Amino acid sequence: MINFKYNLLLILPLTNRVHMVGYTDLDSTCVALENQRTFSKPKRINLADIREDDSIDFDNTTLTLKSGGAYELYGAFEGNIRVDTDECVEIILNNAQIISNSGAGINFLGNGEYTLFSCEGTENYIVDSLDNACGATICSNGNLTITGKGTLVVTGLNNHALNIKNNINILDTTIDISANSTLARCQNMIIYNSEIITNKSEKLNKTPILAIQNSNIFKKPTF
Repeated sequence: MINFKYNLLLILPLTNRVHMVGYTDLDSTCVALENQRTFSKPKRINLADIREDDSIDFDNTTLTLKSGGAYELYGAFEGNIRVDTDECVEIILNNAQIISNSGAGINFLGNGEYTLFSCEGTENYIVDSLDNACGATICSNGNLTITGKGTLVVTGLNNHALNIKNNINILDTTIDISANSTLARCQNMIIYNSEIITNKSEKLNKTPILAIQNSNIFKKPTF
């Protein structure tokens, strides 16, 4: 497990387009994070036609992943996803649309290492509901890594977009992130080789960012 105790903290003012160079050890750190991915053959789940088995439960509005491993999600789903295990879980998003009608879009309940991976060439959407005790679109008790060559669109209708008790790592990806309040609540954040499109860039610098390197942050235009 990666230990994120560094002496450098970068919290810099953000403009419409920002390129910031961060911690000199970030390359090796991010390689180690990438190596944490499961890489096992994923279990494919059609969100429009979910079937229960030993590793998942489904009650019409909530899909619960009960075991560690990789899960490939595709299709549209009106409901929420719960990850109820301390084991490492990788959720591979392949043109997935997760629109919660109650609570967070995805809630990682355990204290494991979790990954959201967007397949190359895909657009994936996660939206929470206005009625949301978790207070964010994606919640996690463990570390969360967001990666993949596709695009992930996270919309926080209730309050925050990301509410992660430990660390957030955004690596080699594109994320379009919007929220009514704070974009991300966490202990520390790494942004590496990524593009972030946001409605509130000024909110990002309230996050205890550990390092940003080779990344661009764009603020959505207001009309």
